[in-house]
Amino acid sequence: MIDLYPKVCNLCGGPIEYVSNAMIYGRQYGSGFCYRCRACGAYVGTHKPQPRKALGILANDEMREWKQKCHNLFDPFWQGHKDRQGRRKNLYIRLAGEMGVDVQDCHFGYFNMDQLERAYKILERWKESPPEDLDYEPACGSCKDCYHADWTDMYGVMAVSYTHL
Repeated sequence: MIDLYPKVCNLCGGPIEYVSNAMIYGRQYGSGFCYRCRACGAYVGTHKPQPRKALGILANDEMREWKQKCHNLFDPFWQGHKDRQGRRKNLYIRLAGEMGVDVQDCHFGYFNMDQLERAYKILERWKESPPEDLDYEPACGSCKDCYHADWTDMYGVMAVSYTHL
């Protein structure tokens, strides 16, 4: 499980401070706050409705670049789809299965550098040969519970929470 209230930097082990994100961006943005490592400068933003809750793990410039690269490949699979939220959730379920991580931990903001590189390779493969089952429908029709349960059974991943997806 990802610590969304960090006290120690996941990259260097340095101390974390909770600061105005104007220190990063030059002005307040989003929630207005972030967690920043005093030692290496890695940082992560926070949720607007819950400004003490981090959006993921602290990231350095390289990790932020890889997160963007992953999103550039991932997002077109769900953006513009008639069921954007359902498609996005199912993509994360499939990605979790292929990466061998729990669905609740499958989000680019939660990935370390190794996971980002693995996800990127998977997404490149998807781009070249899109998975055929992205529009999978459950046998009962439109039941969202069955839909997600079927997907998690297909990919052998734990689907504890979809709230962050």
